[in-house]
Amino acid sequence: MTTSWETLACHAVGALRAHGAATGDRVVLLADNSPAFLAFTWGALRAGIVPVPLNTALSDMQVAALAADADATLVVTDAGNASRLDPDLLLDEAVLLAASPAADLHPVPLARAMHYTSGTSGTPKGVWTGVLSPDLATAWADDETTANPTGPDDVHLVCSHLFHSGPHRYAINTLNRGGHVVVQPHFDAGATLAAIQRHRVTTAFMVPTHLSRLLDHPDMATADLSSLREEPPPTAERRAALMALDQRRERGPWIAARSELEVTASGAANILGVGFKGIGQHYDAQTGG
Repeated sequence: MTTSWETLACHAVGALRAHGAATGDRVVLLADNSPAFLAFTWGALRAGIVPVPLNTALSDMQVAALAADADATLVVTDAGNASRLDPDLLLDEAVLLAASPAADLHPVPLARAMHYTSGTSGTPKGVWTGVLSPDLATAWADDETTANPTGPDDVHLVCSHLFHSGPHRYAINTLNRGGHVVVQPHFDAGATLAAIQRHRVTTAFMVPTHLSRLLDHPDMATADLSSLREEPPPTAERRAALMALDQRRERGPWIAARSELEVTASGAANILGVGFKGIGQHYDAQTGG
């Protein structure tokens, strides 16, 4: 991407507002990984416009059901997914840059994207946090950076789908602190190892399946991973850690070649007070109603 993250984010918000989106509105987003995806969502959130990223691997029927449930003001897709929904705006760098840029974005997001759960306990539910006050948004962003330290010298690698909450949050945290993000279209072990070396990546979000594929890749033996913030432990130790994670059936992000267990969904709901918006229902984590 030749355009800066900040420039593209400001133009993205200009395009959203030109199409009628305002603070507090939801915008359905059906798109594959790209720098425009990340810049678009980062800008929207800083304007208090909440993107609703949908899983592009879902069937057309599932996508349509979630798009209808999201109660969105606009639908945005990239060119590859435009035939699956009727988009109001195309996620394309040239299209976004043609709009007048917004100049009043908050330094950090005023909300979080509304990601849908997988629906294993029933119907998929959209995790809704609402729009925060500027002071609370700043405190929330500070907490995120305290938990996952990053700064302007970091280069973060996105190799998972940005429509998932984990990869999206870690990438947004890096942009909030002035770091750079490298976005891959999808996970490929060889391409990931090459990207770490080419871009001198310092952090990345990965789950144990990604790590297993990296360990099994023939390029792993000679890959220079010295740019990562922490040197990976020996292969035997990494495999033992992955086995322990798998046995407990827990998943965790890989930050600087280190697996960190995630907070359970119920624990996160209790801490953050998020709501779960499902098809035909709304669940508030604080009141249970």
